[in-house]
Amino acid sequence: MGNYTNWYQARTLKGLLIKILVLLLVVVTVIASSLRFSEQHGIMATKGCVIAIFLSFIAAILGLFPFLMSRKKKASKLFLSLIVGAGIRITVVALGVVVITVIVAKEQRFWFLAWTAVFYLLFMGIETTEAVCCIKKLEFENDIDSDNDGHDACKYESS
Repeated sequence: MGNYTNWYQARTLKGLLIKILVLLLVVVTVIASSLRFSEQHGIMATKGCVIAIFLSFIAAILGLFPFLMSRKKKASKLFLSLIVGAGIRITVVALGVVVITVIVAKEQRFWFLAWTAVFYLLFMGIETTEAVCCIKKLEFENDIDSDNDGHDACKYESS
């Protein structure tokens, strides 16, 4: 039994590392392509792209904290962490866009807003993919009002 547990943990760790490397490859590819594209359109486009990368990356990291800290075995806790993370990400991006559009030059505003949208969608897609994978692994039957001892989950099933 011990060998099976070690093999399963190694397989899980290997899968996690592969997933992280693939996500890192996607992020680096999109960022590198965006930087190359913005370089072809001048210094203002490049500055707007770099600022958007930093803002989107900070928002993605802060938005992932509730998801990473949640108990992924309980559906209610997972869904709550996803909603809180999305709220944090939207708030950080909205505040960042307001502050940065006031600070940056007019020529950079278009590029900054365009690249912010691209990177926001990139990180939102990654987070959504991870959330869907976690939701597929949940067991919803045991999560319904689990704090209530007298609860009968069978009476809520549809016939």
